[in-house]
This record gives sequence, structure tokens and C-alpha cells, in this order.
Amino acid sequence: MKKALVIGAGPAGLTAAYELLTKSKDIEVTVFEESDCFGGISKTVNYKGNRMDMGGHRFFSKIPEVNEWWDKMLPMQGAPTYDDILLNRSMPLSKGGPDPEKEDRVMLTRHRVSRIYFDSKFYDYPISLKLETFKNFGFVTTMQVGFSYLAALIHKRPVNSLENFYINRFGRKLYSMFFEYYTENLWGRHPREIDPSWGAQRTKGMSIMAILKDVIEKKLNKKNRKVETSLIEEFKYPKLGPGQLWDVTASEVEKLGGGVIDCDAVYHELLERDTALQNRLDQAFGPLRDEAGAIDRKKLGAVVFRDPEKLETLNAIAWEAVVARTGALVEEYRAQGSALVAIDAIALLESPLRDLCDTTIAVIAPPETRAARIMAREGISESYAWSRVRAQKPDEYFTSRCEYVFVNDWASREEFADQIRKKLKELMEG
Repeated sequence: MKKALVIGAGPAGLTAAYELLTKSKDIEVTVFEESDCFGGISKTVNYKGNRMDMGGHRFFSKIPEVNEWWDKMLPMQGAPTYDDILLNRSMPLSKGGPDPEKEDRVMLTRHRVSRIYFDSKFYDYPISLKLETFKNFGFVTTMQVGFSYLAALIHKRPVNSLENFYINRFGRKLYSMFFEYYTENLWGRHPREIDPSWGAQRTKGMSIMAILKDVIEKKLNKKNRKVETSLIEEFKYPKLGPGQLWDVTASEVEKLGGGVIDCDAVYHELLERDTALQNRLDQAFGPLRDEAGAIDRKKLGAVVFRDPEKLETLNAIAWEAVVARTGALVEEYRAQGSALVAIDAIALLESPLRDLCDTTIAVIAPPETRAARIMAREGISESYAWSRVRAQKPDEYFTSRCEYVFVNDWASREEFADQIRKKLKELMEG
């Protein structure tokens, strides 16, 4: 039986594990995850009873296979939610679907409500052509917006920056009102310094012409009209947040006989219970125990993160313990008849865990995309995000050491997941 080790329990990793297990009975799969949450940048964090989405949270796709896959994991609601009833809000219901007031494993339909607060007034985002919008603008601003857009249609700028990209699509007036300073505050860099490709990803398909076309088609009640992703008015949303989809997927992987190994959880467990590891850390870095006798991670961090040599020593000690425990977990999954086991761990290729892998798959992304995602995920400055990107190993390091490579530069995770599934199908059929 072949072994497949999947590094990372994010959308791509868990989708890969699930597809491998459902398409073949001859592959043993283990998923390795370094954090204590599934879903990668799409995870949902529970903090003091409050669920917070750390990344993208609107589920919308034009790909039938993707929608079918979501529905398999989280069926669409078959009854209204409490807030739908309270607000007398009509939502599409799926016949025979679960009741969200009685079950958690359910996908909801949500109305999209986005606002921009500008000049002490709220505007729809994307900009709508409602009477309220023109009232907020006032006559003078409305004329400026209109003539500015006409000028942009006649005199197209070279698309060599995000600024010119936005001006060509919306005119200078709308750009200066809603895009210029918002973008600079969000990304820490003026739009004239940002590559235009980022605009194509952020405002995919949206422009004044697209908004006008959408308004006209809605007025004419056109059937099967094509809606640009940026202009959607409804989207799917898991009842417990986007991370729920990946929690469910992880549980389905385990039900199918796959193993999910969380290396971060393994390490934390060892710090609390492994006497041999605790003693080695005490000897190397001084007394580190808390009141319960476990290693105090804050004390340990205060010692090692200020001294590169001590950090290297910690890594060597920790890896030895984690690899031994992970190897034991893999054997346990094998004994249980797991068809697939995926591993998520930092520096897997440099560690002895690499020897457990029959096949390795690298998922890389352009540096600009990585920096932008880090900034969006963690709310840090652009300079700090780039310092972290530059500290990472170059793509060539991974592409030269892994059998297969996926470039995650797609505009949406749904499109990327679709490409993952297609490639896995090719690999299994080949």
C-alpha cells in the first residue's frame, strides 16, 4: 500500500486527503498540522466563546463540483435561522435540509451587507446606483463622479500600477473617495506603488460598466444572468464559521480511515507529559516548570527567542521528541488500517519526518501574494510581512525536493481546491 503524507490541514491539504481516500483504497494517508486549528488561513478561532474568522469567509463559486463538495460536507439549511425569522427575512431553503436551530452541521445562506463610511455617510460597497447613493453624493459630487468616469473612458492610463488600474475602471473621483486612502491604510503602501495584478484579484470583474450591467439585468429580471463575484448579493456561510468546513472535513478524513496528526498538539502534549523531554529542557535552559509541573512555554520562549544558538538547541531537542511520537502515531494509524495519513509540520523536509513520506507535494505562491496574505491574516505592517517572506526559503528549495508542485496564486481558494482535486485524480489514475 502506498503512503501519502499531507503537510498542512488547510483547505488544500484536507481536500487532498479526502479526495485521495474517496478515490482509492490503496493509499494510506496521514495529515500533519502544526497548529491547534484546522483550516489554515480560513480557520475560525474560538476566543472566550466568540468565534472570529481569520481569513476569507464568503463561500461563493460558479463551479458546480465545488458547490456539490461543500454541500456534501455541510448541507444547505432546510429551515430558517432565528435571525431570519426575527427580521422577517426570506431565504432559499433546501428541501429536507437540516434545521440550523437544531443542528450545527449546516451551511447557511447570508445576505451580503458591506458598507463604506466616508464623509460621515454610509455607502454600499460595491457602489450601488440607488437614490440614497446620489443623495449622499449631492449634485456637485455626482457630476464630478460622472465626468471623471467619462474622462477615464476616453483617456486610458497605462495599467502599470494599482492606482491607474482603479482610475481606468472607476474614474479619478471615485478612486480618490473610496480606493486611494483605504488601500494605503490597509496595505501600508500607496496604490501607485502596488502592482496592478493585485487590483484584478481584489476587484475581480468589478467596474462601473459591470455595475450598470448588473442593475439593468436585475430591472429586466433576466434569467440565468452572470453575476461578477465582486457583485454577489448572497453567499454561503457555515453556521459555526468557515473553519467549521475544515473541522468537518478533518473528521470525514478520519472516518474514512485517514489520520490527521497535529504536530503542534503533539509538541504541546509532550511538554505537559513527557518527563524525559521536560528534564532535558530543564537541563538545557534552567528551571522552566509551572505549578502543575509542565514546561512553561512563556518562560521557555523568553530564553530561546533572544539567542539563536539556544533556539537551535531547542529545535534539536524538540524535533527528536516530536519525530519519535509522530512516527508512533503513524504506526498506530497503519495498525488501524488507515488508507491515508497526512502530516503538517514546520521544516518537514529538513526533519527525519521526510523519511516517512512516499510522496511530497509543495504548495508555493508568489512573494507578493504571500506578503499580502500575511498582512491580511495577522494585521501586520507591509515591511514586517516582507521581512518574514524574505526569511523563508526560496521556492527552488521546495520545488527541487518535492515530487509535485502546486502554485497557489488563484484568486479564490475554491478555484485552487478545484485544481488540487483535478491533479490528484490524474495522479491516482496514472
